[in-house]
Amino acid sequence: MQDGDEQRMTASLLKYLTKNRMHDEYCLKDPGDIELFEEIERIVRELPSSEKNLDVRTLWISIPRGPIEDFGDYEDYKEDYNYEEFVNLWKYEHPDEKDWYVFQYEKIPWGPRYVALGNLGLFCEEEDKSFRDYSRGHTGLLKWLVDILRETVDSVKDGTYHDLVVSQLPMGYRKGVVKRSDIWKSGYWSREDDLDGITDEEIERFIELVDGGIEQEPKEKLESMTLNDYLTLCSVCFRIFGRDIADKSPAEQFKRFADGRDEGLLELDPDDPDAFRLFCKSSHSGHVWEIFPGHSYSRIHLYPHTDENGWYLYLNGPFHRNHFVHIALELTSMGIPMKVYEAGKVVNALNGEDYIGIMPRGSFPQYCSHLFSEHEVMDCLSFREEMLEKFGDMIEWYAVNTFYPVISDSSKKD
Repeated sequence: MQDGDEQRMTASLLKYLTKNRMHDEYCLKDPGDIELFEEIERIVRELPSSEKNLDVRTLWISIPRGPIEDFGDYEDYKEDYNYEEFVNLWKYEHPDEKDWYVFQYEKIPWGPRYVALGNLGLFCEEEDKSFRDYSRGHTGLLKWLVDILRETVDSVKDGTYHDLVVSQLPMGYRKGVVKRSDIWKSGYWSREDDLDGITDEEIERFIELVDGGIEQEPKEKLESMTLNDYLTLCSVCFRIFGRDIADKSPAEQFKRFADGRDEGLLELDPDDPDAFRLFCKSSHSGHVWEIFPGHSYSRIHLYPHTDENGWYLYLNGPFHRNHFVHIALELTSMGIPMKVYEAGKVVNALNGEDYIGIMPRGSFPQYCSHLFSEHEVMDCLSFREEMLEKFGDMIEWYAVNTFYPVISDSSKKD
């Protein structure tokens, strides 16, 4: 597909320009493109800022899915797909009658002006000193934005915008929550899937730890700790992870299975408590203590903490709950003082008492739990159509953020 400055804007072309690439940013250079940008700017600035203390305008806009011919010519696909598969591919790429986007314009006080749509950002700089590539092939998009934003801003001003967005925005663009136990009841996944081998007896023991204050700094602490002591405890964790620790010393295990960025940790005298204390009190990244490497949401850290009263370990990283719970149970059974991050939330998850966040289709749900401040959410999912069939009536949908309330009835709820 070509960018096509003068092509008629279609849902497929718009998706190609804004969503099929990873966070593209371009600086406008063509005088015609800059003129179109400034027309967009004039239109959206008829509205007040959508965010307090910022010069921002944010709006929902949409484009009809259109006929399948807008998606493509079957002749170009039939080598790999039969016609039914081609239709299914079209509906997979455009599952709703309209594709919806959040458009944003911002004027940064100390920087450029830009518009953003999907993964695309188009910047209009006062001076030609951008580190971004120059825009190519976005003239048609800018022209379409002028028209759709004129229509949208007018609907905000005449009071029809809010109700239109709330009534037409498909469920796949919304967010909500569902009780974890309700998902179990629906069969979408089971309690056993969530427990992942954690037994009821282990849950009870973990609850006892939470009731005993495991989320707080322990009052009783170890008098001393050496690097060798710490690595021996890490070896317990590696065994819990199922790592092959046979015939490897604790230091060799740490070098093999931990993150690897130890910043000189393994060069310390393993039996010198003073050397280990000095290392722990100096500034180091969290990667040093990353015993289960992964993405930022899936890592497990085991931090050694020391103060004038002694030592304890701080366990962080509840995404892998099986490992997380078993580490806490094993180390505390060995008499190791511990503080365990969000242990109470883990208990609620194991009992099915927390909520699963439902994010809009295409989101990266692993990083979205903080967006559900009204509910206790540890895990999130991206919307799928089958969710409506399995547990749709159990989802508590959040009100749609339309960014601009309807003028005639600002108290109306979704």
